[in-house]
Amino acid sequence: MLISMPRAEATTSFTYTVTSTGDMNDTNLKDGACTGTCTLRTAIEQANANCSVDPTVSTTIKFDIPGSGVQTITPVDVTNAGDQSHLAPLPGISCPVVIDGWSQGGDGYRGPPLVELNGSVAAQHFGASGLGFGGNDNGSTVDGLVINRWKGSGIEATGRGGSTSVAAFTFIGNYIGTDPTGTIAEPNTDDGITIGTIGRATIGGTSAADRNLLSGNGKRGVFFQGPNTGGASVVQGNFIGTDATGTSAIPNGMSGVELQGNAGSTIGGTAAGAGNLISGNGDQGIAIGGQNVGSMTIQGNRIGTAADGTSALGNTHSGIELVDKATKDRIGGTSAAAANTIAFNGRAGVTIGNGNGHRIVGNSIHDNGGLAIDITSCGTDACGGVSTNDSGDGDFGPNGWQNFPVITSVKNADGQTTVTGTLDSTPNKKFTIDLYASAQCDDSGYGEGQRYLGATTVTTSGAKSFSFTVAKVSQQQISATATDGAGDTSEMSACVKSPK
Repeated sequence: MLISMPRAEATTSFTYTVTSTGDMNDTNLKDGACTGTCTLRTAIEQANANCSVDPTVSTTIKFDIPGSGVQTITPVDVTNAGDQSHLAPLPGISCPVVIDGWSQGGDGYRGPPLVELNGSVAAQHFGASGLGFGGNDNGSTVDGLVINRWKGSGIEATGRGGSTSVAAFTFIGNYIGTDPTGTIAEPNTDDGITIGTIGRATIGGTSAADRNLLSGNGKRGVFFQGPNTGGASVVQGNFIGTDATGTSAIPNGMSGVELQGNAGSTIGGTAAGAGNLISGNGDQGIAIGGQNVGSMTIQGNRIGTAADGTSALGNTHSGIELVDKATKDRIGGTSAAAANTIAFNGRAGVTIGNGNGHRIVGNSIHDNGGLAIDITSCGTDACGGVSTNDSGDGDFGPNGWQNFPVITSVKNADGQTTVTGTLDSTPNKKFTIDLYASAQCDDSGYGEGQRYLGATTVTTSGAKSFSFTVAKVSQQQISATATDGAGDTSEMSACVKSPK
């Protein structure tokens, strides 16, 4: 069914409504119509034909397939109508398209997806992704689809996706790598979503309806290929590596989110609902490293927990790993909304394997297999352990091998806790000392960072003393980090238990 004007009248937008789970192709791409039985393949072919005539046109693809429940489209066809002997993926999309899976549920529907794209047949021969975007398809959107069992990624966007002055790709409300219930893995062989070397995207949103479920895929939940110069992207509000309830793991085989490009991107955020749940994955929760990375903002996420933020659902390796050319990333912040919870992961909470200016503050980091913050010498989270302070802090390395503070006493009096200590670091520089309390130390005797208590500043001159007072903390392990003006945060100090 076509809801559009003929191409001859210079239409700038077309709407096609898919009415069949079949996979026939279009026998007349010159009429601008998806007549008779309109399949998804036909609608995509017509969308591409539209913009081949006029690159400024846009197309919306809706769904009104008869029947109740989830409708499954299993591409098997075709080089010509009626010929089922050649397997083929869906056509690549080369111009702006909105694929509105939610429309299958009727006007205003924003619930679980009701249209499934099953790649188990077509993908066997071509190894293709479920939906592929190429060319100059600025502003394309996909919502409300289940995409599973493709030999490539669920969605692969290799086109521009928008320069910094126009709209990016938008992917919201999809289940990618699971069955329609969001409880069983139906893996795509590669990633849930792959953003190519010149694309940028908004993946998810702050409402529960906009949440993508990106789980069960063979590689990553989300992958930004490098070196990507397409501009900053946003990944927020998604469940990555879990089931739809956020209580059980459906692991992606590698990292939950990996960025090898798209400098300046945001994972999570401080708005209500912006934080992602990134747990249960086979490698790191978040991995950043590549040729065009840096200045990433990671805030408000739960990394290694269930949706409740307290139950264990760890990623196999570190919660966050910063390697290769990663630099000047911001993890957390002093407001409660900015804090990430990074817990129960198999290695460190945060691994810094390379780069400088990684500011890590205000998070709740605890109960990981390694240190809360681990600055490593091998460049990955495969090694680690407490770094040794050096007199005057003249060494070089990840985050400048910033020395951590030494807490010398913790005293309680008059309903307050006073913490004193020293920092031996680069002379005549100003540092921020951030203080944390935890139920227990790491096995190394150095600090976790379960609860953020506050901060003070100190300007060094040799081993500079500091002292500050917070509301009374009883029977907790106190630890601290130091951060210089360039944003280089240290590992956690050794912890000291507060009295009753």
